[in-house]
Amino acid sequence: MLGQLLEPMLKRMESINTQETKNAFGSVLAELNPNWERKAVLDISDASVDIILLTPALCRIMWNLLNSNETDWAQKTAIAFSLAYFVQPNDFIPDNLPGCFGYVDDVMFLRYSMLCDLKMLPPGVADEQTEKTYSTVLSYCIPPSAKGLVDQMLNTISNRSQQLAMVPPFFLQIMCQQIIADPIGSTTPQASAPMMQQRSSGSYNPFGGSIYSEGNTTVVSFAGGGGCSCVDGNIVPW
Repeated sequence: MLGQLLEPMLKRMESINTQETKNAFGSVLAELNPNWERKAVLDISDASVDIILLTPALCRIMWNLLNSNETDWAQKTAIAFSLAYFVQPNDFIPDNLPGCFGYVDDVMFLRYSMLCDLKMLPPGVADEQTEKTYSTVLSYCIPPSAKGLVDQMLNTISNRSQQLAMVPPFFLQIMCQQIIADPIGSTTPQASAPMMQQRSSGSYNPFGGSIYSEGNTTVVSFAGGGGCSCVDGNIVPW
């Protein structure tokens, strides 16, 4: 079931035309954030689309690891959960929005789940700085009307990650097999609804921090310290 949901989604993402997509994505983001400077809209749009376009290759690596005999069950379970959050059909942002904007929540949940499960994932799949940076950049594209359900999903991911670390090895195999067989039932929050209303009231950022323009650079600061700079779609963590 997980593979049947994953493959069509990845193929749709691989068919995206980059420049046309960035232009359309920017139009949706500008409507959502009418008070942003034009430079900030362009930088966050370019960076977000680039993050989204990295997803098919990443998911294929994770899928191969999930099916490898060399991956232990703790690692497989963490991978399965991350991919299950990614393929959730009960989107908070509809997938049919222009410019692949509808993939913002899917990819943000994928990256945040990887961040929470960092210690359980196989080496080389993810690193803390990248997952934190990508999750935060994408969070600036979340509409304010999605606040309640996005918070609920992020809390679900965080709590599930803490519980996963305490599961005995034998039960990890059973859990992983259940996620692969029923990824929707394994990860769906108690409530879900379309969430693209009130787009004129500014993005909702669940991770805190701030965004501002500094010369020709858009700066994204993280809650608790650190951040990244976005210049013409290039993301530079600091």
